[in-house]
Amino acid sequence: MLPIRKERYRLISDTEGWLSIEIDDVNIFFCDGVLLIEFARVLANWINNLRERQEDFVYNSMDFEDSPLIIIRKNSEYFLESAITGIEKKYEISLNEFIDSAKVFLIKIKNELIQSGIDFSKYDSFEPINF
Repeated sequence: MLPIRKERYRLISDTEGWLSIEIDDVNIFFCDGVLLIEFARVLANWINNLRERQEDFVYNSMDFEDSPLIIIRKNSEYFLESAITGIEKKYEISLNEFIDSAKVFLIKIKNELIQSGIDFSKYDSFEPINF
């Protein structure tokens, strides 16, 4: 769903859809109704600051009471956890593969929004990622 109203925050609060994370073609996370630009904003910020601050990726959404929606936590390896989907098992993930996939996601969502006629200058959005 794309924003209908024109307030600057609407792209973040009104653009929602499903989000899926897979490892080796196995779906380990799926949730519908995710605020995709809100997620993209947190993701881009985390990627841009990763070299300076080695911290966990944590995504809490204003649309979900359970938190975190997604967390990538580092112990000796990186693990994906989620409160919303009831993931009891922690899925080991490759940080580099997650970052590469995240960059592809950010490029694709921005391109899809542009093709849908969204003018990013009129809305709050997400920062470009530093490749």
